[in-house]
Amino acid sequence: MAEYNAWGSYQPGAASQRGDTWSGSSTWQASGGNSWSEPSASKASWDNHRSGSTWDTAGGSSSSWSACDATSWADKAPAIKKLEWKDIQLVPIEKNFYQEHPIVAGRSDEEVNELRRIHDIEVLNGTIVSADGVKDVPKPITTFEEASFPEWILSRLSMIGFKDPTAIQIQVWPVALQGRDLIGIAETGSGKTVAYVLPMLVHIVAQEELKPGEGPVGVVLCPTRELTIQIDEVVRDFSGLSGIKSVAIYGGGDVKQQGARLQDKNDVVVACPGRFIQLLNDGYSNLNRVTYVVLDEADEMLNESFGEQIELILGQVRPERQMLMFSATWKKDVQTLARAYCTASEGMEPVMIRVGRDKLAVCRNVKQQVLACENYEDKYQALVKAIRRSKCDKNGSQHKCLVFARSQKTVDDIVWRLQSEDHMEVEGMHAGKKMTDRLWVLHELRHGHLSCVISTACLGRGHDISRVRYVINFDAPETIEDYIHRVGRTGRAGETGFAMTFMTPRDVQLADPLVMILESIGQQVEPKLQEMASQARGTWTTNEAWGDYKDESGAPSAWGRYKPATSEEEKPVQIQTADQWHTNPQEAEPENPFS
Repeated sequence: MAEYNAWGSYQPGAASQRGDTWSGSSTWQASGGNSWSEPSASKASWDNHRSGSTWDTAGGSSSSWSACDATSWADKAPAIKKLEWKDIQLVPIEKNFYQEHPIVAGRSDEEVNELRRIHDIEVLNGTIVSADGVKDVPKPITTFEEASFPEWILSRLSMIGFKDPTAIQIQVWPVALQGRDLIGIAETGSGKTVAYVLPMLVHIVAQEELKPGEGPVGVVLCPTRELTIQIDEVVRDFSGLSGIKSVAIYGGGDVKQQGARLQDKNDVVVACPGRFIQLLNDGYSNLNRVTYVVLDEADEMLNESFGEQIELILGQVRPERQMLMFSATWKKDVQTLARAYCTASEGMEPVMIRVGRDKLAVCRNVKQQVLACENYEDKYQALVKAIRRSKCDKNGSQHKCLVFARSQKTVDDIVWRLQSEDHMEVEGMHAGKKMTDRLWVLHELRHGHLSCVISTACLGRGHDISRVRYVINFDAPETIEDYIHRVGRTGRAGETGFAMTFMTPRDVQLADPLVMILESIGQQVEPKLQEMASQARGTWTTNEAWGDYKDESGAPSAWGRYKPATSEEEKPVQIQTADQWHTNPQEAEPENPFS
């Protein structure tokens, strides 16, 4: 990519490696129908025609971006370059802090294998070379005490109310505390944030104390500002007794204010790649002391085209640092990134820990159901009934409900109708809202009385919100990966969750992979979904059963009319009333509200 200068006096005629061009009329024409323009007397504007979202900025701040991580085009080709570490005097580091508990040491191979089988843990690249020869990957632990954490961490775990380690934690903690690079593949809601934060704190405390201007020891990179804030909160929750300080860096905030905070003594930086690079370019910090790096939601960062930015940041980090990657999927680009950067474990491949052996890690604790709908109004009426049955229509409910829609316009329309027509206490969440409003909604959803939020994809990934029992896909997601992440907002920490997805003929591309996912985890697949999956591999012609589907914009569906695979004439699809959307709080295992 060609160089940008601040807000872009871009050189006319310059071209990027993708073949995009910059015209003399000050319009940046990018692939995929995207354009960026900078009128000489007005703020810059980025319009993404594919998603219909808009990004604006003036003076280094931004107001909206559909992916919830507004970073400037100035960030795309920063000036920082890979360092020559042989010319830099480095502070010695220590990475191995693991002391095997006697109970863990006494576990036989059969007991270890059974423990991993029960928790559906698979360990790959399972050897570690040390002075004593070749050793197995450390055995999984079963309690916090067995993890060899210091007393201040154990005390904090007890104070916060953690009961037992999750599946990803029981195997990640021993490996991470041993200083090994690792890759964690786990379903959403698995507890991965705490899995990498606690070893990071142990690592930081053991290093030489930071001097002014030396930059952080730990860096966590993630794709969205909301996830950045959430991870930073987890770090702060556990680091209070240790004196470790943390800062969150993300697009949308004031650049100079964030730069000033970054210049302070911070042991941990949790950051979105774009804004972090911008501040590094401006000289607010450096990464010379970084020895513990986490890439959280690596697959999503690559989906958002942060790959080049990640490489630039990692080029500023000493090669013998410890690297941890976490992802819900193990796609080809994630594998490539892992092979390139998880290499500091004495020249060996990293340990790969997979919880759940499905190619796509979907949460088994979520009871999932699909409702076939004919049009927008049918979906809305089904939504009203579902929210009422969930008892999340008023603030202060025992459980919480998240509703996902495709566009900001749809979110605003649903919120307005639910509030004005149906007198429900709900709030909306999307990138078009002011950041202060979005942070307020997140805070009230996590810590306050807010029970139901209508959102775009902003809340679809990474957010750890307790007591979410219900997820409704008002608009079905476009990919199975997005479906997994949305559904993963519920069914966390061993609790049972429920997910309802409204599907129309336009959503047929999701049917086939969704059937495979449901079958792989032993959940019932409804005949209508099976039928749609069959037709996804077939044809779309004419049938009065579906009629002409129209979405909320009033435009006819691109699929036209739907023809079922059966020879018999189908009756029109009936919208379920969701009358079972309630649970008995006396039951340990709630009944399925969709059955």
